Formats: sequence, C-alpha cells, structure tokens
Amino acid sequence: MAKGTGLSAFERKFPNRFFDVGIAEEHAVTFAGGLAKGGLIPVVCIYSTFIQRAVDQIIHDITIQKAHVVIMLDRSGAVPADGITHQGMFDIPLFRCIPNLQMITVSSSIDLKLCFEWAVEKGNSVIIRYPKLSCPTEIPEFTQDVQIGKGIFVSCSRFLISNITEFQLISRQNKALIVCTGGMYNEVQKATRSIVLNNGYADIFILRFIKPFDLEYFWSYAKKYKGIVFVEDSVKIGGISEYLNGFLAKREFYNTKILAFKDEYINQGTRDEILEYEQISSKNIEEAVFNLFNVK
Repeated sequence: MAKGTGLSAFERKFPNRFFDVGIAEEHAVTFAGGLAKGGLIPVVCIYSTFIQRAVDQIIHDITIQKAHVVIMLDRSGAVPADGITHQGMFDIPLFRCIPNLQMITVSSSIDLKLCFEWAVEKGNSVIIRYPKLSCPTEIPEFTQDVQIGKGIFVSCSRFLISNITEFQLISRQNKALIVCTGGMYNEVQKATRSIVLNNGYADIFILRFIKPFDLEYFWSYAKKYKGIVFVEDSVKIGGISEYLNGFLAKREFYNTKILAFKDEYINQGTRDEILEYEQISSKNIEEAVFNLFNVK
C-alpha cells in the first residue's frame, strides 16, 4: 500500500497493491475478478496480443459478474520490432461485441491519465487500449472531461501555418472528417498538417470510446462534412470503423473510406514500415482524404 506525503488525492483514495502472476493471462484476469468481488478495484496490465488468451475469462469472470476491473492493453495496434506474434490487431473486434464491457482508446499521456482515473472512479468493466509509441505533443483538447460514449474533436485550424489565415481555411470547399482510434493520432495529425498545406481541409474526430458509443453525438459532427475517412489500428473486419460506416450508410452518407489492417497477419517491421504496408500511413491518410473528392 502506497504511503507518504507526496501522493496525489487520487493515489490516496486508491492505494496501490501489486501482484505479479507471471505469464498467466487467464489466471490474472480471473484473479482480478475475484479481487473485484471482494471489494477491490484491480488494474490488470497485459499486452493486446496476449489478452487473446483470456477472452473466456473476461466474459465469464469479469463482464457476466459486472466486476469493476480495469484492463490496460499495452501494445495495441501496430507493434514495432516484436514480430508477427505481438501485433495488437484483434482487440477491438474481439471485445466490442461483449456486453457490460466499456472500451476506451487513448491518444496521449494526459488523455490516458484522465481515462484511467475515470475508469477507476466511474467505470465498471473497462478496457483501455494504447500503442507502443512515444506520446504526441499535448493539446488542450486532450484535457477535456471524459464523457461516456463521446470522442474528442480537433479542428484542423490547430494546424494552421503562418501564410494561411483561418478565414482562408474555413472558406475551402470539400471539407472532410478523419475519424481515428487514439493510437493513430500521430499519423492523422501529420496527415492533417499536410492536407492543410496542400489546400485541403480535414478535421479530426478521435474515438475516445469504442464502446459504449454515442451515435447521435458522432452524427452531430459527421453530418457537417462532405466525406469521412476512418483510420483504425485494428483489423477492418468487425472493427469500429465498419460499424460506423454502416451507421452512416443508413443515414445515406456514402462518401467514406476505411483505412485499417488487412485480413492477414503482420510481419516484423518498424511502426512506419508496418503502417505503410497496411496502407494506413500518414501519406495514405492524406491521399484517402483527397481521393474522396477526386482532386489529387
């Protein structure tokens, strides 16, 4: 249990007790479920690729029991240097379909802190996924309060350069929205800067929540645009992008493009090499936006 004078209010309210069960993901999740039913709030830290071993336990020992457990999924999405077995490409399709489970995807260090504190204080059975990646530069949008089901909107006016005024930017036609998981924000913001520089327009909607998801809140943003590009660091089949694309189709919004992992395993490589191979690099994102309008 943590003690001392330098603790935050959060740390004093939720003191730490650490258990290391080794390479035993199934046991770790079941153990956490038992601790939760005993009145604790366990935090389970597992690689995305290895949580696959504990799908049964998440269903039977966590979500059916409505146990207050927070699962931190490290190395979600493209994983550099660790090879074919370590790619975190299946967690969204695996867990988005499970009842009583909340799933969050974070973008930065501050965003992770806020979402973690929300998960401990207000969540129930929660998964928080994040990539093997250096954190991006913090922006004020990442500090907004966590609201269940809602995402984070980032205007491309944040990426203005000195020779473009905000009026000139807003006056541009063919406005697009890039909808992304938090782990792809680095590539998306890089693509957005290039789009603005090349006379385009693309705002960003970060999917802070994968589940539950506030569709009407999402639609309040989506309907303002002429095209939408989805960018997801997960397999396309069964992912959140496919689901939202189907939702848009029911609203007769068809000018969309999904960039996500293919239906195949990903081999060894750097993050940039993996994303380029999977065609979800920053350059691919930029091209997808312009191709929505056949202008580049």
